[in-house]
Amino acid sequence: MLFFAVLIIISLFFSRYLLSVGMFGWLALSFFEAPVGRWRWKPWFTSSAYSPSEKVMFAFPIVFLLAALSLLWSSPNDFAWSRLRLALPFLGLPLAFLHLPRLNRRDLDFLWIVLVFTAIVSVLGVLYVLLLVGVDTSILEKGQHLPTPVNHIRYSILLAISSLFAFNLYYHRSPLLPRRWVRISFLLLSIVLALFVMYLSVRSGWAALLMGFGLTAGQILWRERDVKKLVWILLSFAVFSMVAYFTFPTIQKKINYSISDFNQYMKGGGDHYSDATRWRSMEIAGRVFLRHPFLGTGVGDLKSQVQVEFQDRYPGSSKFLLPHNQYMYWLAGYGFLGFLLLLAVVLQPLRVPRAKKDIGHLQVQLIFLAAFLVEASWQSSLGIGIHLVFTLLYLSHFSKIEKKE
Repeated sequence: MLFFAVLIIISLFFSRYLLSVGMFGWLALSFFEAPVGRWRWKPWFTSSAYSPSEKVMFAFPIVFLLAALSLLWSSPNDFAWSRLRLALPFLGLPLAFLHLPRLNRRDLDFLWIVLVFTAIVSVLGVLYVLLLVGVDTSILEKGQHLPTPVNHIRYSILLAISSLFAFNLYYHRSPLLPRRWVRISFLLLSIVLALFVMYLSVRSGWAALLMGFGLTAGQILWRERDVKKLVWILLSFAVFSMVAYFTFPTIQKKINYSISDFNQYMKGGGDHYSDATRWRSMEIAGRVFLRHPFLGTGVGDLKSQVQVEFQDRYPGSSKFLLPHNQYMYWLAGYGFLGFLLLLAVVLQPLRVPRAKKDIGHLQVQLIFLAAFLVEASWQSSLGIGIHLVFTLLYLSHFSKIEKKE
């Protein structure tokens, strides 16, 4: 279990192929057990009672089943089959986790330590390219991004989560970090990762950091009632942000580009601007939804319907995008009924009583829900992988606690 977990965490930063290998490993492992040191076959669904966290795992296959069901009112074309293949992890992985060994707190902290060090290694690789190979950061003023080992949006979110988890390991005194100097080193790693997120200048990463540390500040105020500590953290974050802004010209370039692009969009221009095209994709999704309000276009016809609407509304646009917002994607593809169903699925991990006490789980779920506003995260294998891996690892841990209580 832990071997494949480590493999998958490393793969999130470097290789979608290894991500698939790790997921298949989890799936295969779920059919076996070794209670007395010898491996033997273990059938699925033999349990007569499921914990609250395990019941949440049962909800995720709905994502795949809804996509398959929508073929009844849409075309079974190549795009439809590609979406079904993409959604397969929602079917197999949660069911596999129902039959895998549960994780305790030390297991989870160990995986987060692996996450932090993998993030640091990836940062060193990016810095090598940026500083030694050489990259012109003026590309940020043209709507492009700095080179990253995987998709820049998902990469920045991964780095932000790694920074938050490094801080959590320090602040909550993980039993795997018994010495004070070791915990302080993780605080420093958290700062380094946060600085690099700022330097990369990907807005999703900025937002993830802000929401994650904002949730930490809220927890300190609500649970610990420690106003002095809260003020110290808020002041530190404010100083950190100001230092980053005046130190890294990449931040200023990104902000200037974003303002310019948004102004072009408001003026009706922006045919060749990336941000304007993303805003337009959400507008087009709204138009498609209004034409198919109840069941949507179905997974097979969404792409063609969006293309038709783009050509009709913006004939001068150089390209068209599928809805760059996961919520709008659901509305256009599955209508209002499908949207409500999928929204219920994605909110299930927050309903687990134990989940409300774990700051790391709350942070990643908030980041995922917010990221849906600016990208269709579930329309890429890496986006699905990040969401499922973090969510299922936490649910596995919560399930172990629930069965002890």
